[in-house]
Amino acid sequence: MSPPPSLLDLTLVTAVVHIHRFSDLSSVPDYLVYELFQKTLAAGKLNDHVLRMFLGTGNDEVFQLVEALKIRPVIKPILPTRCSDREF
Repeated sequence: MSPPPSLLDLTLVTAVVHIHRFSDLSSVPDYLVYELFQKTLAAGKLNDHVLRMFLGTGNDEVFQLVEALKIRPVIKPILPTRCSDREF
């Protein structure tokens, strides 16, 4: 019989399931941010909001992995709202 999972493992799994609801990771220790990022990638939960949240931590290991995998945030185009340049 295998030993039960640790409380840390259960916490990380739960965090990955609900990662889209987080607004900030500043309270997460640096040594857990990278592990949480890896588990988020493995679970397929990485989107633009989550990526920006991880990049906002300033964790060097996360930056290196993002660069190695060539992951880039989505840049949304800004559409003009006025036609002030046009003459009628």
